[in-house]
Amino acid sequence: MRLSRSKQFKKDMRNLSLSMGDKQFQSLVEALTFLINEEPLPSMYRDHALSGRLSGYREFYVGGDTIVLYTVEDEVIYLLRVGSHAEVLGM
Repeated sequence: MRLSRSKQFKKDMRNLSLSMGDKQFQSLVEALTFLINEEPLPSMYRDHALSGRLSGYREFYVGGDTIVLYTVEDEVIYLLRVGSHAEVLGM
């Protein structure tokens, strides 16, 4: 598996870089390592499929209210958004 970051994901990371703590960043790196190695994420990440208008996408938590929106297609993990529920899902 390989990673592909959307422009919005890169922008989100720039904005989060000042507020994301070391623990959250470490959690993000560990979760991505599991995904790259095609291993299921441990339950602490609360990885789950989304429904409704975001059907086909997944999200996992990296700490606090910070989530990562992603999808997997053809051996590529597409990282779409990272941020709070309100920022990422428009809630």
